Amino acid sequence: METILSSKTKTVIIGPDRPFTIIGERINPTGRKLLAKEMAAGDFSRVEKDALAQVAAGAHMLDVNAGIPKEDVIIDPLIMPIGAIQTSGQQVFALLRKIRKELGVNTTGGASNISFGLPNRPTINAHFLSMAIAYGLTSTITNPCELEIRKAIYAADLLVGHDENCLTWIGANRDVAKSGNGSSRQSTRRKRRPCSKVVG
Repeated sequence: METILSSKTKTVIIGPDRPFTIIGERINPTGRKLLAKEMAAGDFSRVEKDALAQVAAGAHMLDVNAGIPKEDVIIDPLIMPIGAIQTSGQQVFALLRKIRKELGVNTTGGASNISFGLPNRPTINAHFLSMAIAYGLTSTITNPCELEIRKAIYAADLLVGHDENCLTWIGANRDVAKSGNGSSRQSTRRKRRPCSKVVG
């Protein structure tokens, strides 16, 4: 197995049958206040100097750690089957709340993992997603073809204030009514029987 890393000017191949690869370090503002200040001001002269020194010393490539913007971070709290780990739901909810409060980054996860091995999985998944959204989940890996799951997501989005003027909820229910896959407003009243006359 080989890992191939390429740039505009060079290709490095890492593998068990290849020469050992040296990855240069020190291109990292952590713990280097002056470098961090210079980079924040758009001055990369020190970065260039350090990089050239690393390459001259034999580095085949460089580990550039300039930080990751929060908007580029999505954390998966690892959703485990509740049939095997009874507290898995509680653990995910606690993690989601902590991530939202302390880190403020986006989250995701495989929603169907929670119901693995259990009957009526779409219902469990739908309720789990509703609760997870309330705790701060911002995306999920799920099957949008499951109507119950879609409805749960739309309803949760509506209730946490993410559906302006309820437009998504209204539109989704209008579409379901048109397709005949959901409850409609057709009258289901039974016909009243005429009252029998009492002859005295």
